[in-house]
This record gives sequence, structure tokens and C-alpha cells, in this order.
Amino acid sequence: MRRVRWGILGAADIAPNLLEGVRLSSNSEAVAVASRDFSRAQAFAERHGLPRVFGSYEALLHSGEVDAVYVALPNSLHAKWCIHALEAGLAVLCEKPFTATAAEAREVMRVRDKTGVPIIEGFMYRFHPMYERVFDLLNSGTIGDVILVQSAFTFLLDDPNHIAASAELAGGALLDIGCYCVNLEVNAIDLRARGHGSHAARLPQCWARTTGC
Repeated sequence: MRRVRWGILGAADIAPNLLEGVRLSSNSEAVAVASRDFSRAQAFAERHGLPRVFGSYEALLHSGEVDAVYVALPNSLHAKWCIHALEAGLAVLCEKPFTATAAEAREVMRVRDKTGVPIIEGFMYRFHPMYERVFDLLNSGTIGDVILVQSAFTFLLDDPNHIAASAELAGGALLDIGCYCVNLEVNAIDLRARGHGSHAARLPQCWARTTGC
């Protein structure tokens, strides 16, 4: 079976996390990285052993050398390049948050539906064995009706120039880490609503708390 060839859009600090997972996989390989700064992409490729380097995102998308892309760009660019990747026929793993706004998310999903190409948001926790067990317990009703979901994800961000603190790039506490809390809560509600139709009429109160930016 031919391996899935992965390309990375953006030589970001978070991108090596994907490479580690790909290398542990038996059906995937990381083959390319693209950056608007060719020298940065080249340095990333040399550091992580990637054979192909592109000086633009468009060049990678239309190279014919990848089957899927990981969008590791600033939040404000997620929607644009997810759409371009889908239109190029490439499966997409988009780093969280999916997009900067709900309107952008709807547009990405419209293109997904039109092209039939798969896309997923990169929430690692959803595939962690611990959370698989949590969702099993929720779905089975073992713990009873969920009436409150309380979650917190915090860290100290003491660099005001960090990308996560940039309003122009759609940073901030909610989009950077609060999205984990919101995603968990939505999944918890959705599991119970799908498992018990009447439950949808009495969705639990949810509270998300994030600090650090």
C-alpha cells in the first residue's frame, strides 16, 4: 500500500509535533514543507529530514508530490489555505483553531462539501485513550445525565509579541487554548444529545475558563 505523502504549510514551531506522529505511522511519510521564506523552509527541511522544499504554499499544493497537508499557519490564515488545499484535492489536517470566525468555518465546510475532500481540526486529545474512555462513559450514560461541564486550560504567556497574543493574527486566550475547552464541552453535549434524543432539549450548562494571554 502506498504511503500517504504529507506536506506542511508553514515552518512553525508546532509543526515538528506532526512529524513525530508521522514517523511512528506505518502508512504515512512527511515529504515536504512550504514557507513564504524559502530559507526558513530549507532550514526546517534540513533539520527534520524532509526531501522537498517550496518557497510558496501554492507551489506545494500544486506540486503533485503530496496527498495531504498539515496547515500550521497563523490562525488568521487557516481558512484561506484550507480552502486552497481542498480545492487542490488534498486532504487537510488544520491546526486548531479551525478558523478565526464562524463565517470562515462555514465557508471551509462549504468547500469541503463541494469537493468531497476530507478535512479535520487538529485536536489531539480527541484521539487520546483517556478521552476515548471518557467519551465512552458519556455516550453509554454510565455517569448519568451531564448537567455541567467545567474545564480550564491555562499557561503563563509572558511575551506580548508572541503570535498567540496577536489580535491581527487571530490570537488570544479563547482561540489559542480556550478552543480546547469549548471543543470538549461541545463533544460532551453532542454525545449525550445523540445518545438520548430528548436530552437535546435540556443541554447542560457549560463553563470554559482560560487565562494566560
